[in-house]
This record gives sequence, C-alpha cells and structure tokens, in this order.
Amino acid sequence: MRVLTLLAPVACLLFSAVGHASTGELYGYGSRASAMGNTMLGGTSDGNATFYNPGANSLHPGLNVSLAVSYEHPHFLDIKGITVANNSTTAQTGDVIGDVDNTTYLDHLGETAAISLNMGDVWKNLTAGLVAFLPLTRVAYIDTGDPFLPEYVSYRSRTQRPQIYGSLSATPLSFLHLGMGLAISTNLSATTSVFVTSSANSASHQQFASTIKPGVAPYFSFYADPKPLELGGTVRLPNRSKVSIDTNAHARLLGNTNDLPLVVNSSSTIYYDPLEFDFAVGYHIGETWFVTAEADWFQYKAFETPTLVVTDLGSGPTLQNSVNTSPTFRNIIVLKTAFEKKFELITLRAGYWHRPSPITDNSGPGNLVDPERHSFTAGIGVDLQKAKLTEKSIILDLHAQYHVLVTQHITKSANNEVGASGSTKVGSPGYDIGGGIAGGGFSLSMSF
Repeated sequence: MRVLTLLAPVACLLFSAVGHASTGELYGYGSRASAMGNTMLGGTSDGNATFYNPGANSLHPGLNVSLAVSYEHPHFLDIKGITVANNSTTAQTGDVIGDVDNTTYLDHLGETAAISLNMGDVWKNLTAGLVAFLPLTRVAYIDTGDPFLPEYVSYRSRTQRPQIYGSLSATPLSFLHLGMGLAISTNLSATTSVFVTSSANSASHQQFASTIKPGVAPYFSFYADPKPLELGGTVRLPNRSKVSIDTNAHARLLGNTNDLPLVVNSSSTIYYDPLEFDFAVGYHIGETWFVTAEADWFQYKAFETPTLVVTDLGSGPTLQNSVNTSPTFRNIIVLKTAFEKKFELITLRAGYWHRPSPITDNSGPGNLVDPERHSFTAGIGVDLQKAKLTEKSIILDLHAQYHVLVTQHITKSANNEVGASGSTKVGSPGYDIGGGIAGGGFSLSMSF
C-alpha cells in the first residue's frame, strides 16, 4: 500500500484543474464587488459581470477591461491534545495523542483579468466576455487534504488554481439583458503499472499513462434595470474536477519469490461546486446612493468531498477499502447586503454577507469542517481622470475584507473509524474550529 500512497500524489501533481465559483464565491472578483459584500449587482459594473451575471455585460458599450489583484490570509484556531492516529488509520497498536498543524493553509494571492466587448445596438448588444483568474505564487496547488485529521475543506486549495469563465449576452428588450456562461474545468484519468522488488536478481519498473479531458459547466443569467431598480438572477449548474487513477502493482519483497498483485482505484473529486440559484435586487436612491440585497441557494446536500478514496479491484491479498469520511451536508442560503455612496471624486462602499455551515454532523469518521462565516467588507473607488491624475477615465477601486469563522465545538462519537471498541476516532474527544481570514486588493478598470 505504501507504493499506492506514493503514486497517487505524483499523479495529482500532474493534474492542473480549472474550475468555477471557488475564488469568486469565497472572496470575489474585482474590488468593487469584493467591497460590496461580494454581491452580484456589485459585480456588474465592469467585465467581472461575466462571472457574477453575464447578462449585465450587454449594458456596457464598447470594450471594457479590468485588472485586479487580491490577497487573503487565513488563520485557524489551534487544535491540541486530540487523537491524531489509531489502529484503524495507521500501523499503530493504540491511540496517538497529539496536535494538528493548522498553519499549512496557503495564502491566497492572485490576479484577475476581465474583458467584455459589446457589438452595439445593431446586434442587440451582443457581448462576449471573459474572466480569468491566475494564482501569482504558483500555477496551481492540488491537495486532497488529510482524510482523518481536521481539514477546513473550503480553504485548502479551492482558491489556489486557475479559473476561467466565458460568456455571451444580448438585449432582447430595452431593459432586459440575458446571458449565459461556461465555467471551464478538466478531469484526469490515469493508469499506472509498477513492479517493485527488493531482490538483486530483478529490477523495479513502472509505466504511467494519463488523459486530461476538458469539461464545462454552464450558467445562465438575466439582468434588468427599470430605474431606479436593478434586478438580477443567475443559475449555476454543478461543476466538478475529478481524478481517477487505476493502479496495477506487483511486488517481490523481503525475500518473497511470490507475486503480490495490488489492483486498486484511487479517485477524488478535487473540486466540486454545487447547483446554485442567485437572486439580487438593487435600488438607486437619487443619484448618489445605491443599496442591494441578495440571496444565494446552494445544493450542498449533493456535495462531493475531495478526500481520496481507495477501492480494491481484485488484489492478491484482500485489501480493505477506504472508510467513508464525508460528514453530513445540508443545503444552505447565503444572504448578502451592501451599499454604495458616490461623492464628487470618490465612491465609498461597504457590505456584509452570512454563510451558514453546510455541514451538520462531524461526530463520525473523518473531520472535514466548514464553519459558519460572517464576512465584512469595505472599499473606495476613484476616477483617476476626475482626480486629474490621468487623461483617460481609469477607475481605481480598493477593498478590504475580514471573514469571521464562528467558533464551533466538534464532539466525536465512541469507537474508532471502523466501529471497533478499544480505541477512539481521530479528533476525539473533541476540539474547537473557527478563526478568521483577512485580506484585500485593488483593481483598475477602463472603457474604450
């Protein structure tokens, strides 16, 4: 089995996934939207509408370009003095008590480029849009997470990969704009054959083959602006990036001349973004005030966890399959609100959103956690032309965010992961989860 545990991470490193909704869902694209509570209508004033609501792209004439940089630093509560291993998860004969290292979660640092091109009234404002996010410190980071130790499932690597969205939109009525987009993803299937020997009379050898297949997940939107109102809705179909590795291993070890075949499948849904329905309403109070509220529904009951699952496909010695470490998930509604106040030279913004935990029970095997979150945002926008800093109108937006992860106590049930008495589950007797995420960023937007 040690051979298999070495092969799976190697294959994952070869797999670069492109997915949807993670960075946009957690932190936002573009500083205006991020400052306005990551609301849909806060994200429709520039090319980032391709992600939030592609229908709104048809509202903006000509060519629109936006460049943004964002940064977020997570910190989580210390977890100490719990069971970190036992006789069902390792070769240990009893429980191992220790601490969990929660400092290995990476900072989020990335750049977003957004562009939209409107063909004009003759073409019913047919508009093509593109949003691309790229991590600045690495091309991609793939980590399925520890299957048993406490693991903040939404914050390990969901925001550490390239993400691409393309869209088309049009204006069938003067106040109604319709759009659709595609979130691009990739899926990996691989096979590997390996012969491992410790005999001086033979040689170890291996063959590896993999296929990366593109995948897309569509999403659809409408945007209406019967002033002073704004209305928007977006439906996102589920999107997943999967990896599946078939391993056929043969070994001759420790003087054993017999062939020991190991035939297993290792599979994981590296990223999964559930079915989502978003609806937002905004209201203009005079020429200077704008307020918006939004509700987003997520079908987390169908969530597929990233934990790597090992399944025996007919090995010589009968192998035990992986234990199901997925907690109980529920569907959630995320509520958001924000306002914007325009002055002569600057625009002030602030927002808030609440994301309930989609996990209802962590008492069983595994410790995937995703605490309830309160997010507070603020920002400022400046037209550099009005400030007499540039000849052309270039909008500079800045934002700051702080996400409060609500403290929650996890209590583990009796017995170990396979139900045997005499040892305790990893995470026993219990621990607290929570923490915070601080960050911010800036963006530059211009129209031609």
